[in-house]
Order: sequence, then structure tokens, then C-alpha cells
Amino acid sequence: MRGMSVAATPRFLFVPVSGPGGAGEYHRALAVARGAERRWPGCEIRFVLNTAAPYAASAPYPGLRLDDSPTRSNAAVCAYVRSVRPDVVVFDSAGRQAQYAAAREVGAAVVYVSSRPKTRWKGFRWRRMRLLDQHWIAQPRILGGAPGPYEQLKLRVLGRPELVFLDTVHEPVDAAAVRDLQARLQLEPGRYVVLCPGGGGDFGTGPDPAAVFAQAAELLQARLDCPVVAVLGAGARAAAADSPTHAGRTLTALPNGVLLGLIHDAAVAAVNGGSLLLQSVAQGTPLVAAPIAGDQAARIRRCADFGCVRELRLEPRALAEGVAALLDDAPARAAMRAGAGRMGLHNGVDTAMEAIERLLCRREAHTEVLA
Repeated sequence: MRGMSVAATPRFLFVPVSGPGGAGEYHRALAVARGAERRWPGCEIRFVLNTAAPYAASAPYPGLRLDDSPTRSNAAVCAYVRSVRPDVVVFDSAGRQAQYAAAREVGAAVVYVSSRPKTRWKGFRWRRMRLLDQHWIAQPRILGGAPGPYEQLKLRVLGRPELVFLDTVHEPVDAAAVRDLQARLQLEPGRYVVLCPGGGGDFGTGPDPAAVFAQAAELLQARLDCPVVAVLGAGARAAAADSPTHAGRTLTALPNGVLLGLIHDAAVAAVNGGSLLLQSVAQGTPLVAAPIAGDQAARIRRCADFGCVRELRLEPRALAEGVAALLDDAPARAAMRAGAGRMGLHNGVDTAMEAIERLLCRREAHTEVLA
């Protein structure tokens, strides 16, 4: 595939669902964007983001910033697509038919990404399927990612979109940055604990996940001899992030490649049930997980069926006791590593790059035919 001729500096537009709560779609899009930057140095990358998202102000790429969700900002997104004329638009759990149509009007390839039943269902609606070139399913086949009979029927009838399966998507581990962080925090690989609720933010219901994980970290640090690191996310409230008992080991955010390297070397990690769960399973680390959004409990239970995670309540004492119990159970930790190995999850960024290259090749071939 790499021998084919494609544009040297393609233009990419990423439109992840974004708002006050959750960051999985944004970080997945960011990992793909950085993969594209490595594959096509000098390519143009833009993002459409909601300014209410906790990561919007620090996003490393330019683009359109909105006062609402991209999906609800139909006219603005359509106008922006027409003005920047991208080669590929990646909608992660976001977008409307008019936005997909606007992308096709300017000759862009349209990619839709889903990772949950609700967003997957939207991607398999008849009218949307006609406008999509690829549907990336960011869910392992062994956890229900494979298409069902009705989805297969729709694909046969329409002949589109191309399905691309991504187990989990994350940035490569930045080993040098991980070593620097471990040295700064005085962490010895295999002899510390990490707690991270994901990107943080406000989901509108239930307790603040960052505050719960911060309190659990304090409880653990009071009872454990090993260091406890809390990475609370860019959306963590000040009260949750300001924890003097951790001797500088409470962090608001880390680059994805550093966070995963930190988790990889941890004795035990506590995470949420979103994208971070599968990213952490791929590191082979013994895990406990608590759901912080409605769809996450089912994902945690599916991973628990493989023996690679224990499900816990989103409550400080439950998290602390769960982590401590796992630390005291060496056979259980070994069994979890074996369970993670059986799942065999791989980083889907390379798969995504191959899929994008197919789109660019098709686009270039179509352009040559029209010429």
C-alpha cells in the first residue's frame, strides 16, 4: 500500500464528540491525528471542538471552536468543512447527515468512528451509510465488535461503507518521558499504584469521578508503603486536584503515551470503564475499574469475563479496598496478566493509517479519472 501514490500533504479534519464530560473520543482522534502526522509529515490537521470541553483550550491543533456540541452546530460545521476543503474528515461519534454530505461535496472521504452501541447504531442507519466511506469500530471483535446479521445485510445491500476494526486506539508509549516522570516522582517500576478516572469532566449525574479517585488515592496512600499516583484528568476540579498528602504525585493530566507507560509499569491501576479501560488492558497491567458513565459497566463486565479486571463501585473506599486487595493477591495479578494476553488487544493507530491510505488512493484515482 505504501508504494501507491497519494498526496504528500493531505488535509485532515477531526470532529470528535466533545463537551463538558468525557474525553475518550477526543484522545482517540488525537492519537489518529498524530499517527497521520508521522505518516505524512507536513500534513494539515484541524479539529472541531466544543469550547466547554476541558481539553479544548490546550488542544495542539487549530480549527473551529464552538459554543456547543459539533453535532448540534450543524450550519457552522458544514460551512467550515466547505471553507477548509479537507481530504479526509473523521467524525468520532459525532456529526449529522448534512455534515457528511458537505464533506462529500468538497470531495472529502468520510470516516465515522463508533465505540458504543448507541453511536454504532447511528453509523448503521441506512441514510448515513450511503454517505460514509469507512466506519471504524473501536471495539474488539471479541467484545462484540463484529457485525451482527442485520448489519451484515445492510452492508451487502448498500456495498458500503468499508468496515475497519480497531481494538483500541492510543498514542505510542513515550518511554523516555515515562522514565523522566518516574524519576521525578521517585517511582520504581512494578512498585507503585496508579489511579486515573480518564479525561474527567462533568457528566451531569452522579459523583465527580476525579474527586472519588482523589479520595481513594488518599485512603490508599495512608495504608500502603508503595507510592500512589493519581492522574485526575484535565477536567478535574481544583478541589480534587489539590491533594497535599500525595507529595506531588497528584497530576491533573498527562499525554496519552506517558499515562499508558506509567500504567504499564504499575503494580496495579484503577481506571474508568471508557476508552482508558481497553488501553490499560492492552498494557497487561492488573486492573480494577469503576464505571463513570452509563455505558461503561457493560464494557467492564465483558473485560472481567476474560479475567483481566475487577469491577468496583465508584466510591472512594470501594476503590481503595479493591486496589489494596489486588496488591495483596499475587496469583490474581498473574491471572489478570494472562487474561489480558488472551484478549490480545493491539493499538489500532497503524490500522487506521492503512485505512486512511486506502481512502487517499481511491480519492486520487477518482480525481485522475475525472481529469
